[in-house]
Amino acid sequence: MYKCKIGKLICLSLLFVCSCSVDGPKKGEFRKPDNSYYPMPFWHMNGHLTREEIKTQLDKAYEESGFGGVAILPVSPRPNWQNSSVIVPGTTPKFLSEEYFDRYKDILEISKEAGKEVIMYDDEDFPSGIAGGQMRQLYPEFLRKKLDKQEVITTAGKKAVLTVPQGTLMAAVAMDTATLERINLTADVKEGVLEWTPQSGVWRVMLFTCVNDGDGVVDFMDPEAIDKFIGLTYAKYADHLTPYFGNVIKRVFIDDVGYVFHAWGWTPKLNEKFKEINEFEPESYYPALWYDIGRETASARVAFHNTRAELLGEGFPKKISEWCVEHNLDLTGHPPANYEACPDAHFDIFKFYRHMQQPLMDMIHGYTYGRPGYNLISSASDYYGRNITAAEAYGNFREKFDKTLMYRAIMELFTRGVNRVIPHGMWYSYHPDSVTILPLISGYNADIADDLKPYSDYVARCSYMLQQGYRASDVAVIYPIKALQGWYPFRVHGSMLGDRISPEIDYYRLSDVFTRQIRRDFVFVHPDFLATDDYDVTGGVLQRIIPGKETTTFKVIVMPGGKVMSAETLKKLKLFYEQGGKILATTQLPYMSSEIGRDAEVQALVKDIFGVDALEATSDSQVKENEQGGRALFIAVPEDKALHSAFDRLGVQADVRFPHVGRIESGRGELSYLHRKSGETDIYFIANSSDDEIDTPIELRGTLTPSVWNPYTGKTERIEHFEHVNVNGEDYTRVQLNLEPVQSTIIVCKK
Repeated sequence: MYKCKIGKLICLSLLFVCSCSVDGPKKGEFRKPDNSYYPMPFWHMNGHLTREEIKTQLDKAYEESGFGGVAILPVSPRPNWQNSSVIVPGTTPKFLSEEYFDRYKDILEISKEAGKEVIMYDDEDFPSGIAGGQMRQLYPEFLRKKLDKQEVITTAGKKAVLTVPQGTLMAAVAMDTATLERINLTADVKEGVLEWTPQSGVWRVMLFTCVNDGDGVVDFMDPEAIDKFIGLTYAKYADHLTPYFGNVIKRVFIDDVGYVFHAWGWTPKLNEKFKEINEFEPESYYPALWYDIGRETASARVAFHNTRAELLGEGFPKKISEWCVEHNLDLTGHPPANYEACPDAHFDIFKFYRHMQQPLMDMIHGYTYGRPGYNLISSASDYYGRNITAAEAYGNFREKFDKTLMYRAIMELFTRGVNRVIPHGMWYSYHPDSVTILPLISGYNADIADDLKPYSDYVARCSYMLQQGYRASDVAVIYPIKALQGWYPFRVHGSMLGDRISPEIDYYRLSDVFTRQIRRDFVFVHPDFLATDDYDVTGGVLQRIIPGKETTTFKVIVMPGGKVMSAETLKKLKLFYEQGGKILATTQLPYMSSEIGRDAEVQALVKDIFGVDALEATSDSQVKENEQGGRALFIAVPEDKALHSAFDRLGVQADVRFPHVGRIESGRGELSYLHRKSGETDIYFIANSSDDEIDTPIELRGTLTPSVWNPYTGKTERIEHFEHVNVNGEDYTRVQLNLEPVQSTIIVCKK
C-alpha cells in the first residue's frame, strides 16, 4: 500500500529525508527505533487488579499492539458516559494501599522483563491534586481558591456596610461610578466589617476576598499546600517504587493543573507576589478585574493576570519538577485548555511549562477541537530548549474511531511539533459499559486491533525523526498574552473559545490560516521573553539564544491583532525593523501599554515602525521600508490571499513552497508540514490528512540532495529525479509529491 515510485517521485506516507550526516538521523535507528519513541497509552485501572489479568493485558499491549509502555491511571467509580444509571467500578485494591502497590509492582516487573516503560500518573482520576480525596479530608485549608467580590452602591451621606466572608481579605475599595476615582479602604475594615460613608457622588463599595473554591483540589499556587499533596502521594510512591525510578518509571504525568471551570482562581499570597513583580501596591487596582477603571484598566489587569501566571508556573509544576529531578525522573503533563484561545485556565501557557522537562498538550473532545492552539505547546518547548513535545491524544473522541481517524489526527499533531504520543487510552475493564471515555485504544477494540502494531511502528519512526535537531521556521508569531490579559474582566462567563477574548485578537485564526491554508510553518514567541537578551537581533534576523544549542532564526515577526502590548517588546521590534527585519501586523495595532503609564510610548513606537496611527488604522497600510532593508506592513483583514500577498510585499519567501496547491476542499484534514534541522541535515515531515489526493511539485529552500525515508516500513532510498530551481532570486530543490488521502511523508536532505 505504501510505496515510492521513484521515476515519477510519487511518495506515499513517507518522511522525506535528505542524505544523513553524522549529526543527523541514523538509518538503523530509524528502521528500529528505541522503545522510548513508541506510543504509551493511558491504562485506566477500572476494576479489581490481579497479577494474572495484568500480565494477560500487558502481553497483548506489548506483543500484539506494539506499545512501548503504559501510563497507569487509577480511577474512582463513576457513571458510564452513555448510560448514567450504570456505575463503572474504580480501582481496587484501594489507591495508595499496600495491596495497590503490590499490583503496581506486578505491572513494573512485567514491563521491565518486556523492556517497556511505565509512566507514573500522580493521582486517582483528574485533575492532579486531589490525592484520592485525601486533600479535602485532611487539609481543607490548602485547597484551591477563588476571588470573590461583594459590593453595594451608596450615595452621599448614606453609609455602606459590608461584612467580610470567611476567607482572606485581599482589598476593600470604593470607586466613584462617574469619575472612576478610587479610594483604598482596606485599612478601614475593622473586625471583619467595612463601614464607609461618601461625602458626595455615587459610589461602588467593594470587598475582594480569597475564598475556598468548594472542591477538593490542592491550591496549585501555594507551595506549602503542594508540599502537603506531595507528602500524601509522591512520598508514598517513592517509599514503594524508588528502585524502579529512572529505569522502568522514567516520567511522571500531571493532569489538568489549572482553573478551567474555576476562572477566578486566586491564592491568599497573591498581593505579596504582586508587589514583588510589579513594584506597586495592588489593593486599589482590584476593581479593574471586574470594571473599567479608566486609563489604567488594561495594564492593571495585565499585572494581576501575570502575577497569577507566575504563581502557577512557580507553584505546582515547579514543585513537582523539583521532586522529579531528585528522583531521576522527567515531568510531563498539561494544564486544562492548553490549546484554547483564552487568558484563563492556565493564565499563561509559556510560563506554565517553564519547569517541565517534557511539555505536553492534550488532543481531546474530538478531531479538530482546539487545533489552532496546538502550536503553542511545541513553541514553549522550543523556547525552553526541550526537544520533546508530548501529546495525550484522542481522549473523548466521539466520532467513529477507526484506522483513518487514528492516523489523520496524529499526523496533524506531528506537523505542529509533537514528537511523543500518549494515546487515550486502554481500559482494564474493556467492556463497553465500563469504558467511560472513548475511544478504546487497545487490542480489545476490534475496529483498530489489527492496525495498532503498524501504527506503533509509524509513531515511533516519526517521533524519532521529529526529535532530531531543532525546528526550522522563518516566521515568529507573537503570543498576544498581554492583549488577552488586558481585555479579560472576571464578569465574563462562557466557553473558553471566543467568549473570553475580544474580537480583534486574531492569533487563533492566524494559526489556522498559516498552517492549513497558506502553509507557512511558524513558532509562537512570548512577548516578555522577546524583550530580553534571550533573543538576539543581528542583521535583520531574530534568534533565540540557548548556549550550546542550535536554534531557529526568524526572518519575519508577526504581530497578531490586539489593543495591548508591552512598550519593552515594541522597543525590541523597532530594533529588529531598524536592522533590516520584516514585521507584519494584523487586524488591530496596539495603542495601550501593558505597563502602567506608557500608552503614549506604545503609540509612538507603533507609528515609528508602521508609519500609521494605531488608533486610526482600519485599512491596509503601505509597506514602510528603511535603508537597511527593514519592512513593516499592517493588514486589516488577514485572510489567506491577503497573507500570501503580505509575505510577497515584505519580500519573505516560503521555506517550503506548494506553488500549485490551494485550499483543501474535502472538508476534513489538511496538507501541512514541519521542518527540522540537525547540523547540515534538513528533515521535512509532510502530511496529507485530508480526503483529497495530492499530486504536485513542492520546493524546498536550498540546493539539496533529497532522500525519502518511509515511516511505515523503515526503508530509505534516494530520490533520483529532482531539480534545482531559482525562484525570485532564491534557490530551491523541486520534487514531485504524490500523497493519497490520509498519508504523510518525510524528506531528509543534505546540502
